[in-house]
Amino acid sequence: MDLFKFPFHADVWGTASEWVMIIVTTVTAYFLWKTLQSQKEVQETQNRFLKIEQLRVKEAFKPKLSYTRFLESFKIEEPDKIPICIAVRNTSLSPALNFNCTLLKRGEDITQFVFKPQVRTLAHDGPYAELFFLINHEQGKKTDCLIYFEVEYEDVAGTRYHQLVIFDSFAGIEEFRAFDPKIVKDVDV
Repeated sequence: MDLFKFPFHADVWGTASEWVMIIVTTVTAYFLWKTLQSQKEVQETQNRFLKIEQLRVKEAFKPKLSYTRFLESFKIEEPDKIPICIAVRNTSLSPALNFNCTLLKRGEDITQFVFKPQVRTLAHDGPYAELFFLINHEQGKKTDCLIYFEVEYEDVAGTRYHQLVIFDSFAGIEEFRAFDPKIVKDVDV
């Protein structure tokens, strides 16, 4: 057992240079491990910032639609029906492409019809889409109706959206309830 004898023997304990080499290697390994941990944290932070930036870019490309009722003069042959004319405008700078509208709640009291050619692209400064619906109505009474329709469009990046809109007219008060657009087809930006 020469291991615990003092003075230490070089053939058992090695030389001082070997011990210095072991200590330097251990310290180097520790600092390499710390560097790799730091790089991992930086990479995770960069990934979070990338996701935030991707979301910001998607939101910048996302069209924002607004809905208003307007009056259009055209003759309806049925005296017990009146038209509801809705203008769809794009309030963002990014255009809404391949615009389409579908009446969701179909019944005998509401029908959708095409009076003018449908606008397929809604630009901020361009023409707006016009939607036309016929509803049952008794002469001399206020308009009471609920029109459920869905618009579908896509942005310039190719992301496809569906948006549910409800036109509510009750006792002469009209309001639009446009729900947040849902992404149908997402593309990476």
